[in-house]
Amino acid sequence: MPNNRTTLEKEFITLVNGIPATSIAVADRGLLYGDGFFTTLQVKHGKPLLWPHHQKRLQQCARVLLGWEILPQGLLATLLAEIKQVTHGQQRCGVRITFTRGEGGRGYAPPVKPQITRIVSAFMWPEHYQQWQQQGIKTELAQFYLMNSHPALVGLKTLNRIEQVMVKQELALYQTDDVIVLDEQGHVAEASAGNIFWRKNKAWFTPALTKVGVHGVVRCALLQKYSKVTLVNAPVTELINADEAFVCNALMGQVSLRNLGGYKFPVVRDYSTARTLKLMD
Repeated sequence: MPNNRTTLEKEFITLVNGIPATSIAVADRGLLYGDGFFTTLQVKHGKPLLWPHHQKRLQQCARVLLGWEILPQGLLATLLAEIKQVTHGQQRCGVRITFTRGEGGRGYAPPVKPQITRIVSAFMWPEHYQQWQQQGIKTELAQFYLMNSHPALVGLKTLNRIEQVMVKQELALYQTDDVIVLDEQGHVAEASAGNIFWRKNKAWFTPALTKVGVHGVVRCALLQKYSKVTLVNAPVTELINADEAFVCNALMGQVSLRNLGGYKFPVVRDYSTARTLKLMD
């Protein structure tokens, strides 16, 4: 007899170019070369949260990878309709929107007129995030570090996520909730799947991410709202000496750090009842 989680998971559908499907072509360039991009969002009562920032992410990726100066007319309306379709009947869930360049081309060389593959899929919102929001999380410092990216690709959410896979693989070795990852210069970069902010006295900081990392939608929204946050290239000692810190992404929202290794942060906040972007007021 399946448990409730399995039953609920079976209710979700995936749309490939608007049609329910469970697979893509084996020659799809997203599979073969990571030739594509994606964004992952939280949907509550049918409403995609932080949607303008997800739109901006999709536009930035499409401009760099596909040469689209603007998203094709009607695409955003199509995506919203498909989000509504795959989340029907769910109060809260996650949705991933993926674009690949489709099939074709010779080896790495892309086709001149690509037939884009669009994938919209829903999944259960991770329930442990609510506990994380209430109690904060334990973290360790990862041994795996992020290499500098090409300037044109820094911050983009492309399908090339092997570094994050390696970080998650290391995380599984620890008795902890998450890890903090450094760049190759030893600067604080991000968590395994989220951005990081910290406070010392009354000043807030976040990694500049000019050479590594993903410019997450929550990070972008916070920086837009709070102009006094300082972008820094900081050694891990600055984070360890902070009064408080949090990690954030579109699914978990904002989650306080309880500790990093043996260091306990003085302030741990409960974000379970906080409105989106309420922090730092």
